Amino acid sequence: MARRLEPEKRQKHLEGVVDYLLRHGLAGLSLRPLAEAIETSPRLLLYHFGSKEALVAAALDGARARMILQLDLASPRRSFSAWWHKLSTPEIQPYWRLILEVYALGLQGEGSYADMLRRAIADWTTALPVVDQDVATLMIAVVGGLLLDLMGTGDRARVDGAAARFDQLISRKEGP
Repeated sequence: MARRLEPEKRQKHLEGVVDYLLRHGLAGLSLRPLAEAIETSPRLLLYHFGSKEALVAAALDGARARMILQLDLASPRRSFSAWWHKLSTPEIQPYWRLILEVYALGLQGEGSYADMLRRAIADWTTALPVVDQDVATLMIAVVGGLLLDLMGTGDRARVDGAAARFDQLISRKEGP
């Protein structure tokens, strides 16, 4: 007789996998150390998610949902600088590291990461508090570059200055 799925256990494991990926990333991900870290077995993870790829996809969706919830993107339109300040906090940076890793893997055409990359970009272009998709696309590109710079150099003052300058440029363009 097949064991019945337990949604609560699946959700608990999923939350643990999200936490693990935020700490360790995707590079060299192996089910055995992952399962050990969240106090389960690789077999039970596969039972609940079907495959490693499905587990990772569910965890990345979970991480993206958590991040969007923390960012409160549904709030009224803000300046780019206010948006940047929220996006670049230390609490959000683990999410960005994971997203940037998915971008890199997607660009290499690895497995389903290319699809995840397309979904993530579509999510951002529709979630941003701007009407113009060109401006949303530009904002995503600028944020990605600024985050790479900030996380790579740690030069907060310079990167924040660049974000403020970009805000001035797009505010002038979008204004009356």
